[in-house]
Amino acid sequence: MDTEGGRKSLKGKLKEEDSENIQKWRNLSVKSVYSYLQGGLGNQCFIYAAARALALRTGADMVLNTDLFLEDRVYRRRLALEPFDCVLPLAPVWPYPVRVCEGLRSRLATRFGCRFGNYVCEARPFRYRPLPTDWRGRLVLDGYWQSELYFADCKEQIVRDFRLKDEGWLRADALAGRIRQAEHSVFLHVRSYKEVPGREDGQCALRLTDYYRNALRFLAERVPKGEVFVFSDDLPWARRHVLTDEVTRGLPFAFVYDDGPSSRLRDFTLMRLCRHGIVADSSFSWWAGWLGEQEWLARGATAWRLRVDRRVNNYDFWPARWVAVPGCAAGSTEKSADDTDGHGKGAGYPC
Repeated sequence: MDTEGGRKSLKGKLKEEDSENIQKWRNLSVKSVYSYLQGGLGNQCFIYAAARALALRTGADMVLNTDLFLEDRVYRRRLALEPFDCVLPLAPVWPYPVRVCEGLRSRLATRFGCRFGNYVCEARPFRYRPLPTDWRGRLVLDGYWQSELYFADCKEQIVRDFRLKDEGWLRADALAGRIRQAEHSVFLHVRSYKEVPGREDGQCALRLTDYYRNALRFLAERVPKGEVFVFSDDLPWARRHVLTDEVTRGLPFAFVYDDGPSSRLRDFTLMRLCRHGIVADSSFSWWAGWLGEQEWLARGATAWRLRVDRRVNNYDFWPARWVAVPGCAAGSTEKSADDTDGHGKGAGYPC
């Protein structure tokens, strides 16, 4: 009897919560920008910035959905924006019928174009396409939006949003003090792509070594007294395969080791403090450079892609003012027909 009563109580509670979530969903009839967060810190920054800028531009509310993190069983990404002053109005967990409806609209938008009703899905190949500014009710954004063209007009507000809530640890960090005191501090970021299925260490290292060798040569010409601080998601691999003694000869290097639970946030923050930067083909160091206001940033003349797939090319990934290292790409010293869009813009890899 008690068991039966407990089942009825639980069933009633779930039904009550489901009804409450449905009501919250219906209440989003006011003009709002509704965006799905996904990926690591860099991608979450892009998604947040695009939605935030569109909301500011149109006077709409902003709502962020984190349901995709629950489905991420490969990379196991989680919400990474909480340490910042970001506005995070998170959506409630939608009831099953709503999730089915959203999934159907996503498939229709992908199949028949980048927009289906008020559902806007990022079309491929990835490149800047203006987002709608006139709509009624809830506009859903489903994509990575990896270009500053989506939010450059709101840069001051975006930079304020990405200030740390707690900077106490930063003031006490010895390496942060060293970076601030250096006459010409330079961050160099190496992404190992270790989480990408099918990565071949030899091919990956060969292409990355070409890029960093040329970038460091360019650095020595532009900033003779530069002190380089190296950050990587796999620093031993980077030292063994990419930043060999032959590549790093003649420049003062500091390899930043940190395996703590907040190592990614610390790396991201320290990179922002540097006066110059050599970015990887990565949204992580892209944002460290964009938020840090470095005097100059070196990036590949074209972007290396692990998969030669025109559907993932992002022709507007790199800001035009960033210095393209002459005679090199982030992956190859040869330029193929796929590397530009006919206007000399480099392709990007959404990572």
